Parts: sequence; structure tokens; C-alpha cells
Amino acid sequence: MRNGVSAMKPIELQILIFSSEGGKYGVDAEQIAGLADGDSGEAGVHFSQLMGVAEGNDYSRWAKRLWIKNIAGMAVLVPEPDEVAVCSTADIRCLPTVLKAAVRHGVWGFWIREEEIIILVDFHKNEQLRRLTGGEEIAGNRTDIAGGRKDEQQS
Repeated sequence: MRNGVSAMKPIELQILIFSSEGGKYGVDAEQIAGLADGDSGEAGVHFSQLMGVAEGNDYSRWAKRLWIKNIAGMAVLVPEPDEVAVCSTADIRCLPTVLKAAVRHGVWGFWIREEEIIILVDFHKNEQLRRLTGGEEIAGNRTDIAGGRKDEQQS
């Protein structure tokens, strides 16, 4: 342990990437319980609403429903995913202090890949989704950017 922080070996994450509101977003595939077509008629909330940018949007392009582990009864509607990519936790960067307000939307870091920035989102930390589903602090498997999943860290 160095300066109160244990050195952890970086791990690789599978990140589901999609484009929305002019940006690229990524979700750890370990958080996803399922992916289905968006027109199933079941309860869902649009990703842009969860991110606080929902005013006047055309939702006709929201093609998929993401079912999130440990969140019952509510899917997140997203555009057609771009890809699933492998990301090392060593390549993930913390949010700058000026962006800390984004944490309430579940934003926990970003990944610079080639020339694009992918904003990483943890749906278990999104305040609006927790309110909609009646959840408190939902136990998820968010990745700690120091190098390992919280549930894999050793004391």
C-alpha cells in the first residue's frame, strides 16, 4: 500500500458504446442484464432524460432497451449501440473537479480512445433512475478506476 492506496493490477472491461446528444457514452457490459428492441411497450426511460438533456428531443431513433442488473422494472432506452470495445482500467481517467456535478447522472470517468472521448456511465449511480425505480444506493459492480472492480478488491 502506498499513500493509503493499494496498487491494483489493471483489468480489462467490455464497454458497450453508443452515441447520444453529440457525445459517445460507455457502460460496463457487466452492468447489463439484457438488450432488446426499443418498441416492446414495457416501461423505460430515455438515456438523455437520465443525463438531464431531454428537452425537445426526437425519440424515434431510440432503438434499444438496456436492462440493467439489480434494477427491476425499468429499462434505459438508448440508440443502436456502436460497438462493444475492450478498455483497460489503466486507460480510464477521473473526472476533473469542475465536472463533479456529473456524478449525479452516473458519470464516473472517461476513456480517451484514439481521438474520441467516451464518457463512462454507471446506471446504479444515476439519481433519476434510482428515484424512478424506488431504489436507494443500488449495489452495482462499478469499476474502480484504480484498477479493479470493487467486488474483486482485496483488503
